[in-house]
Amino acid sequence: MESVFKIYAKDRQGDRFRYEAEVDWAAAVFTGHFPGMPVVPGVCLLNLVKMCIKEETGVSYCLSAVKECKFLAPLTPSILKPLEVECELGLQDGDETAFSALLQVDGIKVMKLKARLKPC
Repeated sequence: MESVFKIYAKDRQGDRFRYEAEVDWAAAVFTGHFPGMPVVPGVCLLNLVKMCIKEETGVSYCLSAVKECKFLAPLTPSILKPLEVECELGLQDGDETAFSALLQVDGIKVMKLKARLKPC
């Protein structure tokens, strides 16, 4: 999947870390999602979380289970501020790791996620 984001590290505190991301509104995905009214697809937001976790841990992960995933606000070109990505890694159970993520822009929540990962 083509990435529509450029990510920047911000900080880390224990198992919690934060990144900022900028959307590349020229990416091909926006020609079809949706013509004349682009919106970042939910699958791209999920991929952004995986990118940040890989950047932080050095490991490529796949989602193995999703407990909760809520898309709370659309991400459109009218939003000019960076997207903030906060992730927290939780307990490991075998090869799976629990985690949670919150994506927001200027205090507006875009997506909340609680899931499990395993190495791809």
